[in-house]
Amino acid sequence: MLKLKGELTGFWSVAVNGNWQSFFVLTDVMLSLSTILIITEERFSMRMYNPPHPGELLREDVLPSLGFKIAALAPVLYISREMLSRVCNARSAISPDLAVRLERAGIGKARHWLAMQSTYDLWQAEHREQPDIKPIANVA
Repeated sequence: MLKLKGELTGFWSVAVNGNWQSFFVLTDVMLSLSTILIITEERFSMRMYNPPHPGELLREDVLPSLGFKIAALAPVLYISREMLSRVCNARSAISPDLAVRLERAGIGKARHWLAMQSTYDLWQAEHREQPDIKPIANVA
């Protein structure tokens, strides 16, 4: 973990994978997580290599930082232990509802969780076999 300075004084940073970085704010009550995508000038040409499933970030970084186990966090979010386990083990996606619940619990922003899920899903789709689609000719 790296203690940040300047405008981000009071924040801590942890590199996660590729272009993803987690920023933490330590408080007396709870650890607040804000995960953002670091965007570079080459953002349109630079692709993340095999981005992590956001559930892995939740399991490997967030839960230990909060001192929670899956079984303890699930009721806080009003979801089943099984559902949270599937997400944390990359077998289910983070849904918009779960993203909102995480945000309301003070665990990051819903849009960041959904952006990570979307990035993961798109990379997976781009690397699966797809049918040979031909471009649609301009119709004028």
